[in-house]
Amino acid sequence: MKVFINDTPIKAKLWIFDKDGTLVSLDGWARIMDKRLKLIKQKYGDHAMEMVKPVLGFKGGKFDIKHILYTTRDETSRECAKILKRPQSEILSIFKEADKILNHGVFTPIKGAKRVLSMLYKSFNVVILTNDLEKRTSKILNDMDIPYHQVVGADTFGYHKPDPRLVFEIMKVFGIKDVKDVVIVGDSGHDIETGRKAGAISIGVLSGVEDKDGLKDADFIIGSVNDIKIKEVINESAKKYF
Repeated sequence: MKVFINDTPIKAKLWIFDKDGTLVSLDGWARIMDKRLKLIKQKYGDHAMEMVKPVLGFKGGKFDIKHILYTTRDETSRECAKILKRPQSEILSIFKEADKILNHGVFTPIKGAKRVLSMLYKSFNVVILTNDLEKRTSKILNDMDIPYHQVVGADTFGYHKPDPRLVFEIMKVFGIKDVKDVVIVGDSGHDIETGRKAGAISIGVLSGVEDKDGLKDADFIIGSVNDIKIKEVINESAKKYF
């Protein structure tokens, strides 16, 4: 199997994908944050809800997805707890309750995500690297039948993107010795920074939070994962493109 980005062959053994904006659409996050706000209002009142709106990404009546994707759940809950002067464990309980709407299909896959990862899964190690929680990420991807070998969340190793140690930890798991055999695909500056700091190949996708300028440090920029071209060699005389 051979993989091409913008007609350039990519020789890698380990493919690391971001989740939100790369494999999964961002629409569901507004619903989850809105649910968190409603539960906070229910428990603490209108004033409390207004106080934490900026922390949950709501500014000027609009939802700013970047604010959420560049932070972890732990950071967000800790900030809410500080503002409301409540135990963080109490806020986390509210967040957990809000997560129950995941059972109602709030997220949808980005076009090509299932097809591309299904193909890569056959020949390469495929890992999902996200600042979301490991368990929640697994549920979201499993509900979409998107295959992977491992999910690494903000709660897996104790640190999160753009910390390059994440890449090295994943390499250890799969026995990858050379970081040049690693590709990181993502839609944010944190994804690209993680890859560059580690020395991996970085691919920016325009299906999420950043435009070309925001992904300018990537080795490659494509529209979405659907633009990853895979050529499967069936035998010496027959080749099929996907």
